Amino acid sequence: MSDIFTILTKYTGGLSQVFNFLPSGYLYLSTFLIVLVSIFLIFKGSFAWTTLLMMVGAYFGVIFALYLSKDFSTTSLPLYLILVIGAVAGAVLVKGLIHIALPGAIAFLVYLVGTAVYPNFVYDVIAGLLAFVIAYALYDRITAVLAAVIGALLMWFALYTAGMNDTVAQVIAATTFVLGLTLQYMEKTRYHRYSRFTY
Repeated sequence: MSDIFTILTKYTGGLSQVFNFLPSGYLYLSTFLIVLVSIFLIFKGSFAWTTLLMMVGAYFGVIFALYLSKDFSTTSLPLYLILVIGAVAGAVLVKGLIHIALPGAIAFLVYLVGTAVYPNFVYDVIAGLLAFVIAYALYDRITAVLAAVIGALLMWFALYTAGMNDTVAQVIAATTFVLGLTLQYMEKTRYHRYSRFTY
């Protein structure tokens, strides 16, 4: 993981300079908000991943609804109801698309690796389909790890651009990453035990 931080350090140098031009109040506020988002991603995993994606989908749904409202200005529906419908439709659509697109991307990656290692079309397609099924079944666990990785990188970036020592920022981000995944695993284990005991 340190290699990832090293590579990102080269590309975030310019961004950190941009952050340094911000007034100290805005800098600390932006750092605080990014750290909050990173903590949400690390400790809430799949729920945070789904929530943020649905927020993005709702935003674009509202934009699309505003665009359509100009073409359908004769409709009797009030504008706020059109925006609510657009937000809900966008959130649901993005959630569904990502739930299919992520396993699909993993399946395609497995297929590409298969063609490079053992170029047999039938076997590679079967391996890709199996990867899709497994990734779809383990979607929550995959997104939990993915959200935690993104959250750790965001936390490192926020602390680093705020002026913290790079190594210290890496240690804090990595420690929070491990702690978040551990707590999520313990919570799910406790939930499954309770479910078996109840039913």
